[in-house]
Amino acid sequence: MSASDPVLVLINGPLGCGKSTLGEALAESLDQGVFIDGDALCALNPPPNDEHAVLNTSLSLLLNQHWASGYFRFFVSHAWESADHMDQLASTLQQAIPSLTVRSLLLTLPREENLERIERRRAARAIDETAFEDRQFAHEYEVFSNAVGNELGIPLDASADVEALVVKVSGLLGLA
Repeated sequence: MSASDPVLVLINGPLGCGKSTLGEALAESLDQGVFIDGDALCALNPPPNDEHAVLNTSLSLLLNQHWASGYFRFFVSHAWESADHMDQLASTLQQAIPSLTVRSLLLTLPREENLERIERRRAARAIDETAFEDRQFAHEYEVFSNAVGNELGIPLDASADVEALVVKVSGLLGLA
C-alpha cells in the first residue's frame, strides 16, 4: 500500500470507548482524511428494517463522493457485532473503489473505565438516554469481550490519550 492508496479504517467497539473521538482525531491529523460517524447514518426514525444495508449503501455513496474529490483516508466509527457485517461492508465499498484497502480496529477498555466515560458523556447531553445506553453497553460489551482473535478488528487498548492513540494507530496501520 502506497501513501496515496485509498484506505478505510473501521473503528469498532462498545458504546463510549472512544470510537468517534479517535476517528475525528485521525481524520484531522492525517492529510486527505475524512471521518464518518456510522451510527449517525443509521439514526433513522423509525429504524430501518436492515440497518446494515442502510449503512453500507450510505457509506458507499459518501466514500465514492469523497474519493472523487481527492480524499483517500477514511475513518468510520460504528459498533459492528459480526465479522460477516464487516465483510459485507468491505465488499460493498470495494465495488465502488476497487483499490480500497479495509482495515479494522476493535477499541477496548476495562469495563469500569468504559462506564466512567459513558457517565462523563451523559453530563454533556441534552437528552437523557441512560436506559438505552445502559442496555446497549451491556450487550455490546459482552459481544466485544467475547470476540475471538481479530474477527472484529485488531484489538487496541483505548485507555491512552487521543494524541497517543493517533500516533499508535498511524504507525500500526502504516498511515504516517
